[in-house]
Amino acid sequence: MVAGLWGNSNFDDDKNTRKKALTDIENSFQEAVLNVYNKERQAEINFKEDPFFAVMKVPDVPDPRPKTENSR
Repeated sequence: MVAGLWGNSNFDDDKNTRKKALTDIENSFQEAVLNVYNKERQAEINFKEDPFFAVMKVPDVPDPRPKTENSR
């Protein structure tokens, strides 16, 4: 879709049609990535109790993310 938009000069107009279409495609892509990887679900995984990770015997590693007011 992106290549088609860049290759078609008919989308060049005073309404920024091409730019809007490219922005919409990028936003849809980002939303799809977030839906596939489901960020909230990944943050909730308990590596000791989740059967998939429990068999891997994941070692205890401190969380590298900085502590925030809400995470204490």
